[in-house]
Order: sequence, then structure tokens, then C-alpha cells
Amino acid sequence: MDLAIQRRVALVIGASSGIGEATAKLLLKEGCFVVACSRSLSNLERAYSDSLEALREGKIFLFECDIGEEEQCRRLVKEVIAKFDRIDILINSSAGPSFAWGLEQVPGENWETVFTGKLFGYIRMIQLVIPIMERNNWGRIVSLAGIAAKEPSLPLIQAGAVNAALINLSKSISQYTSSKNVLINTVSPGIIKTARFRSFLNGYASQLKQDNDVVENLLIQKVPTKRLGTVDEVANLIAFLASDCSSYITGTNISIDGGLSTTAF
Repeated sequence: MDLAIQRRVALVIGASSGIGEATAKLLLKEGCFVVACSRSLSNLERAYSDSLEALREGKIFLFECDIGEEEQCRRLVKEVIAKFDRIDILINSSAGPSFAWGLEQVPGENWETVFTGKLFGYIRMIQLVIPIMERNNWGRIVSLAGIAAKEPSLPLIQAGAVNAALINLSKSISQYTSSKNVLINTVSPGIIKTARFRSFLNGYASQLKQDNDVVENLLIQKVPTKRLGTVDEVANLIAFLASDCSSYITGTNISIDGGLSTTAF
């Protein structure tokens, strides 16, 4: 399948590891110009040390940006426009909040940080790129919102609250942008093999006083496909939604979780 996104300009938030990194590299492979963003430039340089030729040829650019800071978001978009004069694709893939093993472990100020960082960060980026995309009558926005948005889980209580808001936000905004061919969707990954999953596993195993391998197997048994997902599988879905192949899909949330979620909708 030809995604037909050659020479599209893709801005990937949270591109230094995990799903964001895999997505940025796939979009690069598909012929996009990629702006890979992260709060840490050194992490980006480490992640793309295998993409030196693309860096030299100006096919990928590394940009340090904390989307929790409005001025940094504005500066990022301004510099991308100065270089390319457009932004075609926005992938919101920043890291989720830390895990909580009880509501009492989450102080009020922590909630404020979570919403300011991820939710407000996504909102800022979406607000900044929509006018650019509408002028060009083409745009794709894909935001990650894990399955905790639809499947409540105490360790993921903060992620669930933020991600549910993101799904609602994307659905609402898509009603106004779709007529200008700016399509907005969300992707809800399940249990994916990432460093974040390892962090979750360490904490969960500690709470259960079990070995990591035992707890990982318990989690795998809950997944109908009996395995964990990979970042490449999620990246494939995101790239499809970021392409012309998804031209009749908007305002939609798609789970990619091996059948883990039990909700019918």
C-alpha cells in the first residue's frame, strides 16, 4: 500500500523513544520530512544516531521542546514554518503521567502537572497547527490516548482521566475541521513493549511482591492474542491515519491492544 505521504512535513511530539520514535522513523522511511521533538535533545541525538544520513540530507530535524510550556510550542511551530512553510502531519505522542498505586499517592499539585503537561500540551499543539493545515486544505492529527481512557485502572488513574479528555477533545474538534480535509483521530495502545511498560511492570510487581516475569505473564494472559504489542505495530496504524489512505476516517478512536479492552465502543 502506498501511503502517498512523500514530502509531507510531519511534526512528531515525544519522538525520542517508544511509539513516538518508531512513528517518526516510519514516516521518514515513507518519505516525509520529519521534525522529531522531545524535552531532551540528548535523548533525541541518541535515538537517531542510526539516521545520520537523513540528518545530513535535511530529511529529519531534531528539536528540543517541552509542550507543557506555551512559548516553547509557539517557537517550535514558528521554526518549522520558517523551514518548510507548512505542517501537514502532527503526531502527539508525549509520555504519559507516572503510575499511582492508590489515590492518596496523588497530591493535588500532581494532577495539575499532569493536565498542564500532556492535555494542555496537546491542545496547544493542535490549536497552533490547525490554521496552517486548513490553509493548505490538508492535514492529519493523530494523538495517543492509551486504553486507560476507556478501561479504568487504579495505577493508570491519571492517564485514564487525561486520555479520556483527549479522545473527547479530538472528536469535538474534528467536527469543525473535517470539511477542510483536516482529519483528527486518536489511537489507544494497550500493553506495548516499551521502557514505560517496564517501569509499570517494576512498580506493579513490587506491589504484588512477585517477580517481574510472573507478573508479565499474568498480564499477557489477559490479552486475547497472548502477547504484548510492539511499537512498530502501533506506528503502522498511526502512519496509516496520517496518510491519504485514511481520507474518510475522522473523529475516531482506534484501540490497538490485542483485544484487551472489553468495551464494545
